[in-house]
Amino acid sequence: MLFINKRTGTILKPANKYVEGLYSESPMYEVYKPGKAAKTAAPAETTAPDTAAEAVEDKSKKK
Repeated sequence: MLFINKRTGTILKPANKYVEGLYSESPMYEVYKPGKAAKTAAPAETTAPDTAAEAVEDKSKKK
């Protein structure tokens, strides 16, 4: 069984049944379903700047 991290969208395969149980109980993970992955994961573009230049621009705007 595969799991997906709801915040980052990372797909994880538990190493054993114990880890699978931990993922099952955690609200941060859900069972991975290929058709549903795009809806649960946050888009990467909104969480981090794509380039170092954008990060520098953001810092200059704050001042």
